Amino acid sequence: MAIPVFTLYDSCYQIEETLISPESQTTTPTGIVKTARFGINHYLFKITLIGALTLEQRSKLRSFFLDSKANSSKAYLPLTSLYNASGSNSNAIAVKTEHSSGNQVTIDGFSNSTNGVLKAGDIIQFTNHKKLYTVKEDVNSSNTGEATIKIDPPLLATVLDNEVVSHSDLQAHVTLLDNNIKTTLNIGNMASSNVIKFREIVDYG
Repeated sequence: MAIPVFTLYDSCYQIEETLISPESQTTTPTGIVKTARFGINHYLFKITLIGALTLEQRSKLRSFFLDSKANSSKAYLPLTSLYNASGSNSNAIAVKTEHSSGNQVTIDGFSNSTNGVLKAGDIIQFTNHKKLYTVKEDVNSSNTGEATIKIDPPLLATVLDNEVVSHSDLQAHVTLLDNNIKTTLNIGNMASSNVIKFREIVDYG
C-alpha cells in the first residue's frame, strides 16, 4: 500500500513546527557545562484542525488515518508555501557530483554571481530521500552558478550527481504520533479541536 499524504485544507488548520536538537548537558566539577549531541536534528509538526470540514473531508481524514496505520504510521506531510525558501533563487538546481556524507553539498544551476540565492534558515530537500535540511549560512553563487551549501544535519543518505534539489513545495516524510483521531461534530459538518502530531523520519540507512 502506498504511503498516504495528509491533506491540509485551506483556512481550517494551524501548523506548529518544533525543531528538535537531541543533546545532553553535563557539568564538570569546576562548573563548566558541556553539551553533547546524541541524535539527529529533526522536526515535529502539530496540526490543529480549527474549522468546519465537509463530510467528504471528514471521510478523507478517517481514510488517511487508517492508511497511515497500515503503513507503520508513516505518511507524507505537504508543507505550505510558508516553508518556501526566502532566498532569491527561482532556477531549477541540482547536486554537482555525488556526495555520500558531510555537512556541505555543492549545487549548481543558480544564476551566476548572485548573492543570497538561499538564506540561512531556508529548508532544502533532495529527490531521493525526504529529510529536511536547514541551510546554515547565506549562500552566494559563483560566476558559473555553483555554490557550496552548509547544511544541518549532515547528509543522512547519498545524493547523486544531477539529483534535483527542492526549496519550495516541500513534502516531509513523517510518522503519525497519534493513536487516535478525535473529532467534535456540529450540525451538518465537523468543527474539530483535534491536534494531530507528526515526527519527521530520520532513518535513511
